[in-house]
Amino acid sequence: MRTREALHARMIAGCKARQIKGKSKLDIHRNDILKLISLGVPKTLIAKQFNTTLDYIINKLAISKQIKR
Repeated sequence: MRTREALHARMIAGCKARQIKGKSKLDIHRNDILKLISLGVPKTLIAKQFNTTLDYIINKLAISKQIKR
């Protein structure tokens, strides 16, 4: 019940209840991440820098042809 109440309070305040589907908090950093990958920076360090996981860097942001796993 607490979740419903919180969502209702956010809706009344004019906030969106959920994240827009298909958007990511790292979409604005995509070019920076791809540049670091092309420079040979380890993906684990990139993930730590942008406070995300290695799997996210490999699967979601990087185009499979641009990086080597």
